[in-house]
Amino acid sequence: MLLFLVALFLSSTAYGLEPIILDDQTPIMFSGDNKTTAIFVDPLGRFDFEDVKNKLSDFVEPAAIGEFEAKNHYWIHHNIQNMLDVDKVISVNPLFWGQVDMTVVNQQGQAVESIRFGSNVPYNYLSQLNSKHTTAGPYSSQFPLVTIKSGEQISLFLRVKSHPSFIENRFYLPLSDHAFQSQARRFTLYLEGSFIGILLALFIFGAFNAIKNRDRTNITYGVWLFFAAGVVIAEWNTDGQRLFEFFINAEDIKTNNHEFLSQTVVAFFGYGQAIMYVVFARSFLGLKEKFPLFYKITNVYVLWYLCHFLFTTTVDHSFDHRLVLYPAILSTICILSG
Repeated sequence: MLLFLVALFLSSTAYGLEPIILDDQTPIMFSGDNKTTAIFVDPLGRFDFEDVKNKLSDFVEPAAIGEFEAKNHYWIHHNIQNMLDVDKVISVNPLFWGQVDMTVVNQQGQAVESIRFGSNVPYNYLSQLNSKHTTAGPYSSQFPLVTIKSGEQISLFLRVKSHPSFIENRFYLPLSDHAFQSQARRFTLYLEGSFIGILLALFIFGAFNAIKNRDRTNITYGVWLFFAAGVVIAEWNTDGQRLFEFFINAEDIKTNNHEFLSQTVVAFFGYGQAIMYVVFARSFLGLKEKFPLFYKITNVYVLWYLCHFLFTTTVDHSFDHRLVLYPAILSTICILSG
C-alpha cells in the first residue's frame, strides 16, 4: 500500500498531472484538460487496474499519444481534489464510449469503487418499485458516482473502448455535481418526453390511416414514424437510454464482441429511419412513374444502407472510421438533395 501511494505521488509529478480542483468557482458540469488528464494506451486490452497501477509512469498527456485507434483500449487518469467544506458526489458522463470501466482510489490508496458503464446502459431497478415500501439498502445507483469528502483527493481511473465504426475519441469525459445536475436536467427531461409524446401520437395517427386506407404512401409513412419514435426512445441522452433504462433490461448483454445490444438496437432504428424516409418520400412524390431512373437509384441506396448496417453491426474491423462512415453520410446527402 505504501509503495502504491509513493508511486502515485511520484508519477503525478513525473508527467506533471495537476489535480482537478473542486471549489466555489467550479461549474456544475466540468471536465479535465491536457494538464489534469493522463492517458495510457493498452493496445490489446490485456491490463486490468492491478496492472495499470504499477505503470503510472507510462501515462502521458493526451496530446502525446499519437493518432487515435479504435481497436485500442485507453486508460484515463484524473486526480480530483475537493477544496470545499462539504462532501461532493460527482457523476461521470460516458459520452459515446462503448465501454467504460471506472476505478476510484481514495487518499489511502484503496480502490473503493469499481463500476462498468457506457453503452451497456445500467438498468433502473428502482423505477419498477414502490418507493414507499422499498428500502435503499440493497440497491446501488445506476449512475457512475464518485464521492469525494471535504479536503480529500481521489484518483479516478477510466478504461475506455470505442466502437470500431461509430467512433468516440474524446478523453475529457464530462464530470458534474450529481445533486445540482439532477435538478438542471429536469427541464430537458420534460422536453425529451414531449418529443417522444409527439412522435408516438403521430405514429398512432399514421398507423390508423395506413390501416384504413391501405395505400403504399400511408403505410410507409407509418413505418417511418415507428422508426423515428424508436430513435428518440432508444438513443443515448445525457444520462441514459430510456428504452433500456426503464423498459428492457439489456445490461451487459452483447450482440457480439464489439457491440452491446443497446448499440445494435439504436443502429437498427437509425438506419431504419433513414431507409424508410426515402421509401416514403419516393412513394409520396411518385418517383416510380415520374422519374424511373431516380427511383432505381433509391433502390440502390436502400440496399447500400442495409449492407452498411449489417457491416457496422457484425464486423469488428480495423479500417479508418472515415472510410466507413463518410460514404454513408455523403450518399444520404446526395439522395436527399436529388
